[in-house]
Amino acid sequence: MNDDNQPPAGNQSARRMKIRRRRFLRTAAAAALTLSGASARSLADNRKSAQRSRKNFDVIVVGLGAIGSASLYWLSRRLGSNVLGIEQFPLGHSNGSGQDHSRSISYAYEQTSLARLAVSAFETWREVEADQHSSILQETGGLVFGEVDGIYNDSMDRLAGKLGELGLPYELWDSTEAMRRYPQFRFRDNIRSIFLPEDALVDANKGNAAHICGAVRNGARMMAETPVVDIRIVDGGIAVETDDDVFECQHLVLTAGAWSPGFLKKLGFELELSIYEVQQTYFVPDDLDRFAIGRFPRFSYKSPNILHGFPVYGEAAVKAGLSDKNLNRKIEIGERTFAVNQEAERRLNEWLDQWIPGFAKSVFYTKPCIVTRPPDSRCIADSLPDCPQISFAVGAGMAYKFASLFGKVFSQIAIDGRTDYDISSVSFSRSGLSNKQAMQNGDI
Repeated sequence: MNDDNQPPAGNQSARRMKIRRRRFLRTAAAAALTLSGASARSLADNRKSAQRSRKNFDVIVVGLGAIGSASLYWLSRRLGSNVLGIEQFPLGHSNGSGQDHSRSISYAYEQTSLARLAVSAFETWREVEADQHSSILQETGGLVFGEVDGIYNDSMDRLAGKLGELGLPYELWDSTEAMRRYPQFRFRDNIRSIFLPEDALVDANKGNAAHICGAVRNGARMMAETPVVDIRIVDGGIAVETDDDVFECQHLVLTAGAWSPGFLKKLGFELELSIYEVQQTYFVPDDLDRFAIGRFPRFSYKSPNILHGFPVYGEAAVKAGLSDKNLNRKIEIGERTFAVNQEAERRLNEWLDQWIPGFAKSVFYTKPCIVTRPPDSRCIADSLPDCPQISFAVGAGMAYKFASLFGKVFSQIAIDGRTDYDISSVSFSRSGLSNKQAMQNGDI
């Protein structure tokens, strides 16, 4: 007699169905726990639908990180159960780059189209907050500063001009005024700052959870812990193959981050993408009140090596990170170690001790993550060239602020064949990519 938990060897399909059902149950449970208020009825309905062997969908999303979960949410608002999301890891994992307490959102772009996208990004997050009854944005104010006699000597003036042109609120400060407003800083006389009162942080953990749970409530199908092994163009659509099944769709959203190069190669495209190990460090400050929201801003130092930081949020600690191409280790996806870069942590400590005494009294913990960048280090959100049935995004370490907006853009492209937003600055046709000939059309 066979054990009840061991189906006969000839009944492989039943075994696979049980495995798929367990995966979906874990997915639904994770979504329910991640954000309070997830509808038990919607999860139950979704579990029932998971038991049916549906293989065809209008849209499939591969990769449910920041932009992928947003795409699933916005697609599900219009397509309901006709959209499927597939994720190779458990939901809420930290293997990518979009899971943490805080990411920045700001209008501080010199490029008009990026600044306008940032305005739309604020509006889109507010729409998600209202729909999901969740507080995702936290206004902090932002201080962007640089040296007037350095390599970016005119960047503050250019940024101020662009903000003024777009009618966005800002104040231009010299070092004396900046330290009067925020005495935590120690600026030299050659520092000029722009204060952006509407700058905020985005709670990435809450944002991802809102998207996932909203998609579940809207009826979307999800499969977590399910690696995709192949993607190919077929007659009338796109086939997405997992270890157990092949699913087909009319439109694919590919948001697999550092795992994207392999999928693009299978589809006949070569995109120059570089993967870097970077890290964010949480510090115990000398005084929590001095660095609390309302008393200390989100900040960014414009220099060849960008440094940024946040007030107390998510932990009883502040957070900062240093983006230095000479320190960030370039890797292949299989080489990731999750090890702390001690030299980068030391350099960050030195800078903070000099410029913001008391901010970094001691290290609480350092969180490594990976970023995937094209040649110009700017995010991409666009349809693949000559392949409009596939939408593709890569965050480049700057895209979390745009995550929900890009999800909305991809829902419009997939359903309507166009988007209401100007995405030229994050498209494949922008000069930073085409001039370097990074994208080469293959055999599709």
